[in-house]
Amino acid sequence: MSSQADGLRRFVVERGLSDGWTPSDARVVLVAAGKGGIGTSTVAALLALAFAEQGRRALLIDGDDQAGTQHHWFGVEPRIGIGALRGSGIEPREAVIQASEMLDLLPGGGGADTAGLPLLSTSERRLIWRRVAGLYADYDFVVIDGGCRLETVMAASNAGVRRLAAVSAADPVALAATYALLKAVDARIPGLPVDFVANGQDEGRARALYDHVQMASQRWLRRGLNYGGTIPEDVPLRERLSAGGTFAGMAPHSPAASAAVTLGGRLIAELDDVARRSIAPTAYAWRR
Repeated sequence: MSSQADGLRRFVVERGLSDGWTPSDARVVLVAAGKGGIGTSTVAALLALAFAEQGRRALLIDGDDQAGTQHHWFGVEPRIGIGALRGSGIEPREAVIQASEMLDLLPGGGGADTAGLPLLSTSERRLIWRRVAGLYADYDFVVIDGGCRLETVMAASNAGVRRLAAVSAADPVALAATYALLKAVDARIPGLPVDFVANGQDEGRARALYDHVQMASQRWLRRGLNYGGTIPEDVPLRERLSAGGTFAGMAPHSPAASAAVTLGGRLIAELDDVARRSIAPTAYAWRR
């Protein structure tokens, strides 16, 4: 745990603290993980679908400015993606496409016009996310698929995120990476509410994983985190997506979908309450 945490700590120190993040009334949830291969994109998509299915107009943002996968899972073909917003010639709204009746998608990647361009710099990525934040007011809820790249997570966090859903698996490396992610985000935005979400676990195992990260967070970061629950193993859904299928026609009461609806319902209630009271993220209280 220490080597990865030290690396993330150096990243935060080298970049400095937030340069202008302020709370907003937008209901924006960032879904991220400390390492790849955990299923962050699946959790983000399920959560966005849960918001939409509960009658809330939602926007799902694929934060991968190099490639992105969300458009494949929704069976849509984007012309441009978030990576194409590095210049001033394209407005973020032009990249948004409809994924379902109540859900829009800002795809990842860049598009044909960005092929061969160098990777985004830190300042370019921050500017993109500030521009993307202009879309938030058009939606009831925004879900950001932040993946596991710290540069993306930090840039998205600085664009008015109200909640972080930290996704973890059960292996020790994933748990260590989750703690390192929490430490890095907490250094940039102290007090940002965090929900621990276990992916592919049963309820008992998920609770045990949460207790492990919660204990480390309380001891070393002097803060707590919410138990967001678990997205249980859903073999039919996994096989569908692995075979190139989409979320269209997914059983509404499948294990993964039902769990996402439960998490989404709680976040709707809590974020609606926060918006009504117009309080800053630091005023959130963590709960077990």
